[in-house]
Amino acid sequence: MSLLGFLNELSTPTDDSPRELVIEQLIQLARSVQTVRRWRQDFAMQTQNPISSWRFGENYGFGDFLREARTKDDARSLLAAVNRAPLRHGLPMARDSDGDLEYKFGEQVAEALGLADLFDGFALSFNSAHWQQRLLSVERTEVVQMPEGHLELITTSIDVRNTCTSDDVNSHRPWLDTAGKLSLRDFADFEANRTTRLPHLAFLQGALDQLRAIEPTNPWWRAICNRLDELQEAMAEWNPAESPEPLWRSRVTGEHQKRQRLCNFTDLDGETRCFDKHARFTPYAGRLHFRLDPTGPRMIVAHIGMKL
Repeated sequence: MSLLGFLNELSTPTDDSPRELVIEQLIQLARSVQTVRRWRQDFAMQTQNPISSWRFGENYGFGDFLREARTKDDARSLLAAVNRAPLRHGLPMARDSDGDLEYKFGEQVAEALGLADLFDGFALSFNSAHWQQRLLSVERTEVVQMPEGHLELITTSIDVRNTCTSDDVNSHRPWLDTAGKLSLRDFADFEANRTTRLPHLAFLQGALDQLRAIEPTNPWWRAICNRLDELQEAMAEWNPAESPEPLWRSRVTGEHQKRQRLCNFTDLDGETRCFDKHARFTPYAGRLHFRLDPTGPRMIVAHIGMKL
């Protein structure tokens, strides 16, 4: 599977942006693309509109950027990345594939940021102060069928990886090394590869039994594998001496005090401990409960299933 970057349409310079500012932002976008390409030859950039139609006011467009001697090489790197994009008709076609989902950044519908989440990719933004964040908080709203059979509209906050500069790309290097790899085929594949794929994660036997019972055809299987990969990525970057928790890639919370008694499990050493930290997966109220062990550092997973 190719690594996809989605050009954040909300960050596009306005028509009254000074020409030199537009040129500088295009150069920085191109340098970000070049940095990604050094590590991932399978990278492609998906855009809302064909790159040939990009215009920034009446007097400057991508054609001008391509023709100028000082920016020609940067323009060619952008053109090459866009030409590899698998969704030839841009973001509108990709948007049709995400069903009953809507993504918003603030009050604005965020097509590219949503697709970065949907396709396990990342966003590329033009470098302005508003977008100089490596993780963008996006509201994801979806129609979910509850266990009782009725439908509910559920909104959750997710983080989308974002880059404006080459330094931003460098900060995502651990994820870039593994992004887009195939999901584990089944439990046997999980068991055969988990020590190398998830080296910072350990599992109680009960959690392994729960995972073994989930068929690979169940939508939960891929959702759980994706969540485990995200947790591994966060754990690989975590320095317990600098922060009490990793920088999570999706929503992770602890249980309220009154519910913590539901989260007690017999740990790997035979002691009973509280595993109240949990990540979420869908459909339904899927929960993955764990505790952090800073001495590894590692994460010990105790429960993979419905909400406790």
